[in-house]
Amino acid sequence: MSSVKTRLIALAAVVLAVLLALGAALALSPDFRWQVTRALGLIPKEEQVPILMYHHLHQEDEPVANAINADQFEEEMAFLKEEGYTAVSFQELIDYVEEGRPLPRKPVCITFDDGYLSNYELAYPILQKYEMKATIFVIGWSVGVTDYYKDTQYPMTPHFNYEQAKEMVDSGLVSIQTHTYDMHQVEDYETGDKIRRSAVKLPNETEEEYAAALTEDILRARSEIEAATGQPVNVLSYPVGTWDELSESLLKDLGIQVTLTTRPETATLVYGDPDSLRALPRYGVGYETTLEEFAAMVGEK
Repeated sequence: MSSVKTRLIALAAVVLAVLLALGAALALSPDFRWQVTRALGLIPKEEQVPILMYHHLHQEDEPVANAINADQFEEEMAFLKEEGYTAVSFQELIDYVEEGRPLPRKPVCITFDDGYLSNYELAYPILQKYEMKATIFVIGWSVGVTDYYKDTQYPMTPHFNYEQAKEMVDSGLVSIQTHTYDMHQVEDYETGDKIRRSAVKLPNETEEEYAAALTEDILRARSEIEAATGQPVNVLSYPVGTWDELSESLLKDLGIQVTLTTRPETATLVYGDPDSLRALPRYGVGYETTLEEFAAMVGEK
C-alpha cells in the first residue's frame, strides 16, 4: 500500500510540475499561448472591432469643417486608455483572421485619412502620450505639399512629408498606408473629362481602362510609401468611402488585404475568412461628436 501511495504522490508531483511549467509558459510567451489556444480549437470565431476615422486636427477656438480640435482628440484618447481599450494595427487584424492570433481585450483601430501635417504635429504626440497605435492613409501626390493644390493657386491644408512619416513609423505606433496616389481629386480644381473623386470606375471608361488606371495608381502609391517608410502597403482607405465589386476584385489582385469604407458600423472579423477584412466600416469622428457618442461608437454602454 505504501509503495502505491508513494507512486501516486510522485505522479502528482510530476503533473503539478508540468502544470506549473505550462502556466509559466503561457504567462511568459504570447506565441506559445496562441499555439496552445489554436491546438485546442479555442480561437474565437468572430471579433468585433470598432474602427475610428479622423482627418485634420486644429487648435482653433471655432469649429473647422472636416476636422476636430486637438483637445477633443486628446480627451478621446484618454477615454480609450482609461476604459482599457488597446489600439491595434491592421496587421494584427490580418493575423487574427488568417492565423487566429488573439486580439487584446477591447481592441480599437484609429485611422486618419489624407495625411495632414496636423497628424504629425498634433495627433502623433497625443498617440505617444497614451500609447495608441494609428494608421494614416496618405494621398500619394500630396505628401509633403504645404501650399497649393497641384499646379493651381488654390490653397490647401498642409500635408506631412515622408521624413516625418518615417519618424512616426519608426516609433512603432504609426503605419502609413494608401488613400490612392491620385484618385481623390477635388472636382473644382481639376480639368479634363476623367476627374476621379473616388477609386471606382468612371462612367466614360471601359473596365480595361479602369483596371489599368487603378493598377498604375496603386503601384505608384505603394512604391513611394514602401521606399520611404520600409513598411509594406497592404491596406487602402477608399476615397469618400465609395467602392464596388470591381474595385475590390482588382485591389485583391494587387495585394491589398484590407479595404475601408465610411459606413458607420462596428467591424466584424471572422477567423479563417479573409473577405471579412474587405470594405470594413468606420465611425467618423467630427467636432460635433460628444464624448457620450464617442463612447457608444467603441461599444461602451
